[in-house]
Amino acid sequence: MKKIALTTLALIALAPVHVWAGDPSLDNVRPVITVNGVKDQNKLTPDASSTTMVVENIKFGPEPQRPFIIRTRGKVTTAAIWKEYSLTFTPEKSGYLWLSLEGEYPPKDKPNLVFKVDYDVVQVTGGTIENGDFEERTADGKPKFWVYSKDVIPNGSQKALLGSNFVTATANSRVGIGLMATGGQPVTIKFNARAHSE
Repeated sequence: MKKIALTTLALIALAPVHVWAGDPSLDNVRPVITVNGVKDQNKLTPDASSTTMVVENIKFGPEPQRPFIIRTRGKVTTAAIWKEYSLTFTPEKSGYLWLSLEGEYPPKDKPNLVFKVDYDVVQVTGGTIENGDFEERTADGKPKFWVYSKDVIPNGSQKALLGSNFVTATANSRVGIGLMATGGQPVTIKFNARAHSE
């Protein structure tokens, strides 16, 4: 009887660890991509016809900057398997824009959640970026031409969609690159994303 009681107490003691160790929402993430033309005051017109992404000018921050920034969010989540997404917009002027791969911000009732999103095979039509498959690496192991806003999240044991490398981003640890676009010409960004697994 003592043995049963002790086993029951042990299971009760361990239960909270299991509940709080991982939130199920972390296994299903939405990719977030921002395109920014503020530096050159380049107006970006979103194409809302994407079946996989909500594509719109931002609705927060300084109002004068909103026409120059597009923030896109996956219409559907992705789990641990790569899923393809795409978005289209048209810049008013030719020049460089800033493309940022991100993750969602946590809900207000769970502020400590960190949604990690893996990205691979980023392809641009109607514009150009460098090293969209992340295979070219610098001496310190980072993908060439791409810039991290904060932490570099290691690939770990997970496999890339193609090749050997991919990048992981969160709402606060973003991965960005300059995108060259032509004024009046639609730009389509196609990419693959999945939930990051440790």
